[in-house]
Amino acid sequence: MTMTLKDLEFSTPAYPCASGNDLANGTNCTEMNKEKTTLRTILEGPSVAKTFLDVRNDSGALFSLFSLYNRSLARSQDIQLLENALRPAWGRKCVKGLEKCIQDDSPLFKSKRDEWAKAKQGGKAKINSRHEIFSDRPMTSEIQEYYLGDVTMLPKLRETYWERLSEGWKEKVLEESGKRDEESHRGGCEPHGDHKLLGPWGYKARPRSDYDFDDDYWN
Repeated sequence: MTMTLKDLEFSTPAYPCASGNDLANGTNCTEMNKEKTTLRTILEGPSVAKTFLDVRNDSGALFSLFSLYNRSLARSQDIQLLENALRPAWGRKCVKGLEKCIQDDSPLFKSKRDEWAKAKQGGKAKINSRHEIFSDRPMTSEIQEYYLGDVTMLPKLRETYWERLSEGWKEKVLEESGKRDEESHRGGCEPHGDHKLLGPWGYKARPRSDYDFDDDYWN
């Protein structure tokens, strides 16, 4: 029987033993693997924070293609929501895309941001010209750089936003990130559309004296 990456990528232990009789740090491998760390346990478990840019599409794809996330994606932190939460109440109606977040808030030098933008544009051009490029093996260098750039940028943006939020807003972001994850598992979830441009804390008309002066963001 041929094993594919799909069969192994989410279940392979982080530190596999050479054999069941080997000792690893004084612990029998058989016992150690009872609580093995795999990509699945990391993604589904609460001990490691996961950073996404709009978690809905990624979570939905993993759920439908790999039956991943048997329970809600634990401790996801959505970059869109982190950025949106930092704005005053009257400016939270719409969310930003990754490119806008990087242009406005990335701590990297402009030269590094320009390198990312160039790789992103090159990857998009390849994808638009032939969608089957995702199935190519080995993966082309343009597609590798397209995704590697995102993975590199997201943690830096997360740090930039997270450290500026109050504890109250951090809890709100985690709550809304969880709601986005759950939404992606429901049938009929639309992966694209104008509804995805709107933030969860969109501006609602209030007396001017109430505009964020009582908001946790300012505390």
